Amino acid sequence: MHIILIFTVFAALLSFFATQVLLNILRHSAFLDYPNNRSSHAIPTPRGGGIAVIATITVTAISWEICFGKTNGNLSIMLCTTIALSVISFINDLSNLTASLRLIAHGIAVMVGLWSLGGRGAFGAYLPQIADLTLSAIAWIWFINLYNFMDGIDGIVAGETAFLGFGIESLAYLGLAPTSLVSLSVAIFGTSLGFLMWNWHQAKIFLGDSGSIPLGFMIGYLLIATAKLGGPALVASLILPLVFVVDSSLTLLRRVIQGNKMTAAHREHAYQLATQAGWSHDSVCLIVLATNCILMVLSWGVLLINPLFSLFLGMIVALGCFFFLLKIGTRAQRTA
Repeated sequence: MHIILIFTVFAALLSFFATQVLLNILRHSAFLDYPNNRSSHAIPTPRGGGIAVIATITVTAISWEICFGKTNGNLSIMLCTTIALSVISFINDLSNLTASLRLIAHGIAVMVGLWSLGGRGAFGAYLPQIADLTLSAIAWIWFINLYNFMDGIDGIVAGETAFLGFGIESLAYLGLAPTSLVSLSVAIFGTSLGFLMWNWHQAKIFLGDSGSIPLGFMIGYLLIATAKLGGPALVASLILPLVFVVDSSLTLLRRVIQGNKMTAAHREHAYQLATQAGWSHDSVCLIVLATNCILMVLSWGVLLINPLFSLFLGMIVALGCFFFLLKIGTRAQRTA
């Protein structure tokens, strides 16, 4: 337990100072995110903080492996793939790559990730390999993109990433996740805390695609590696990310029903509508955090009560958060 605390603090401090250095570089280079009609910020803000985040996670995870004298081939593959994905996403931050090119990059990363997991995905305990890999790949690619979609207000993705990193740590402690995931989850948790010091409202720096895309990839890896164990572990891995999954999925469904293009940029997520209605970024993030805390308890509860009942309760909680934020936003629109 002490070593976990030490590495968490190490990652947080390294992330904080690496982000500070990067922030100065981005400001000097005028690499800024300028507000537009889809933005939730009012002043030009440096983006590209994902460079510091991914670098810190990589250094921390490798340092953990060196400290314990271990060589984890799967982790090395994951980190190399994550770095490559971050570089491609940073290029997108600079020049807006086409959606098809980005999707191809995500697909290749997911294929490498599934290969590193031994050619089995989240549903390997229950489905034939081809069905398992197909469903896992689709879910993973969707998760990468929804992570990017949810990066719309200060602190929400960094806060969610910290929560999910800690969540996987806790599941490993309870025997619901492989202990081999601890180094990466600790690195993600600590790094996210350090970055939040700069990204909490009023944010001084944004993650950019160079952060949200590879973070979605890494969190997806942790969740699928946990789900592979089957039974309660599969259910726990489904419960933890429900806030992001529900908001993104239902928002996409609403837009499709309304006849909007799936790939068109927008500000119609429930959390975005709530901030447009006058709620502060801090308040919305704290509501999401409170919901996540309930979901974490429910993920632990799969050991005590029927796992499917825990999942049902988790869905109710996540839907409650979504419709609460949506009601705030839509009510403000009707009265405007």
